[in-house]
Amino acid sequence: MISALAFTACHKEKVKEEALLAGLLSQAVRTAGQGNCAVNINLTGLSYGTLVQVAVSSGTADTTFNGAKFLAHFNSLHGSSHTAATLNNVSYNRKYDAFFTDKDTWNAAARATYLRTIETQAEANNLAGVGLSAATYGALKGSRGSAIMACARIPKSSCSYSALTTASRTKDLENQVTVYNTVATAQDCKKTPNIEYALKTNLFNGAYAGEVFSFVDGSTFTPVNDGPSGSNTTSTSVLAERSYPKFGTLVSLGFGQLMPMIAATSAASTAYALTTDAYTQGSNITATEVVSCEALGLPSGGPTATAALPLSPVREVAYSFSTQGQAASAYAAARTTLNGPALTNGSGVASTQTAFDEATSCNNGLRASYAPPLAIGGGKLGAVTGTTGDGGSTTLLTSCIYGLTSAGRAAPIAVIGATLAGISHCPAAASAGVGSVKFADTGLQTLADFPNN
Repeated sequence: MISALAFTACHKEKVKEEALLAGLLSQAVRTAGQGNCAVNINLTGLSYGTLVQVAVSSGTADTTFNGAKFLAHFNSLHGSSHTAATLNNVSYNRKYDAFFTDKDTWNAAARATYLRTIETQAEANNLAGVGLSAATYGALKGSRGSAIMACARIPKSSCSYSALTTASRTKDLENQVTVYNTVATAQDCKKTPNIEYALKTNLFNGAYAGEVFSFVDGSTFTPVNDGPSGSNTTSTSVLAERSYPKFGTLVSLGFGQLMPMIAATSAASTAYALTTDAYTQGSNITATEVVSCEALGLPSGGPTATAALPLSPVREVAYSFSTQGQAASAYAAARTTLNGPALTNGSGVASTQTAFDEATSCNNGLRASYAPPLAIGGGKLGAVTGTTGDGGSTTLLTSCIYGLTSAGRAAPIAVIGATLAGISHCPAAASAGVGSVKFADTGLQTLADFPNN
């Protein structure tokens, strides 16, 4: 609607002549920026995704976990001669893609057998050495049939699966180049060889050795290896090809095992399943436009009910997820890891500012260069005291847990609470944030007695 109106009424004189049309245009622009967005994440995938992580990253080291067949498959696929021990040192991303690539006798049934073996070993507490104790896995498995609802003042135009996720590895790498270029051309972001190298290393963590990335400042970067061999961490930027679409926020919070993100729609919502014949990843994300997070009965500061910080206004949310906002975060991470003020610029002149001061200057410079869309208020963002976003004066989201029963939600609340301290049960009013599309997993298909089934 906005684009159509803009096409017919973009000339100043035309707008003056047609006051009604101008009013409609103004209303359309305002409407595009109104409302909040409720994002639902199916927590059923936590346990299944963790089985995959262990099978790919750690299970191969012990053939009693059925890793021998995957080892043979990987060698056949890549023409390599790895042993179980050396395969454990291969990048997680390469192993992940191999895991989900069929060849010869490695297929859906072979994957399912391997994953079921890993599950049996976990429940017998035989995987505690690789970080998956029986208690930990039990808590993850106890989260099946629950979901987290996270609400933020995301513009209506961005409240969608496609807007919230990165579609492919290629698109992700392109975005990382753009983020680096944004820092490189920002005068307020002080650069040194150390900072530039830290930026590239962080932004392309997970990319492969041999891949060459070129930047606007004339420099290039090639990773020295294929990335970490263990499962993805909060610092992993680039995932395996088959891990996309990616929701970067979840990866940065430590929930990379939920990738890839698969949207539940009114036409198709798939349940997670692990049978003797196949592992099926279920639908795990929906996005629903809502009047406001407060209308869902959620606190206006989150993710805890007692949070003192208000929810970030829409312009701050938009900045945080913009290229400039991502660049500020990337610069802050790189500059902070180098620590201290004793850095030199290209001319060998010592910096007299601390990491916090320099990252704050960079953030404010990028905030000044960001132009909020007219639909969300336009104007300019002011300076803040902080290295990213609005300096921590607000919080991006408020959230809660639903599904299962009140007692059953203790497991997912404990699991998610380790990252989002204080998260609790969804109030009944939050059912509007689920919308008409529901996850197909047991405990989440019907919400007649929301938040319990």
